[in-house]
Amino acid sequence: SGDTKNISYSITKATALISGLTINGWIYGQSANAPSASTTFGTISYVYSREIDGIYTGTVPSAAGTYYVKAKVADRSNYNGSESAPVSFTVSKAAASITGLDATYTHTYNGVAFTITGIGRSHNESNLVYKVNGEVVTSISVIDAGTYTVEVILPESDNYLEATATATITVNKAETPNVVITAQSAT
Repeated sequence: SGDTKNISYSITKATALISGLTINGWIYGQSANAPSASTTFGTISYVYSREIDGIYTGTVPSAAGTYYVKAKVADRSNYNGSESAPVSFTVSKAAASITGLDATYTHTYNGVAFTITGIGRSHNESNLVYKVNGEVVTSISVIDAGTYTVEVILPESDNYLEATATATITVNKAETPNVVITAQSAT
């Protein structure tokens, strides 16, 4: 007859290993790029934070700035979850633009100010700044004859880069009408 021996053993949980976490940044207003990583077990979820040691959430950033992403695998009955080291990425500021400003304007002096209106911009995060011959003004308006360099600036904001547009205004001297004086004889 055989001897029976009781053997005791335990199966320990494996730990999910995460590797290869990468993400490419994007430009504000464009679709977010998805991170990528691989794991030995489970399904990866991604969490984001503005600070490397900050609070990480599942909300994908949309504003311009530097962010961090981590890959996470949750605990399951057969394996322990894990979390990757954070990887940084940037949501870059978008280019801004100014519309409705021509390169040159020509006007003849008539005693009334020549004003440029209808200038637009790509976004409303900042107000336009106007300069005439280097001086900040509230609007682009000139009256006297001469040549003026005009700058319209859309300052940098949280999500957009600065944009500058320039134009030249030439106000010509008023034309003197030809006056013909004829002598008349008295009769």
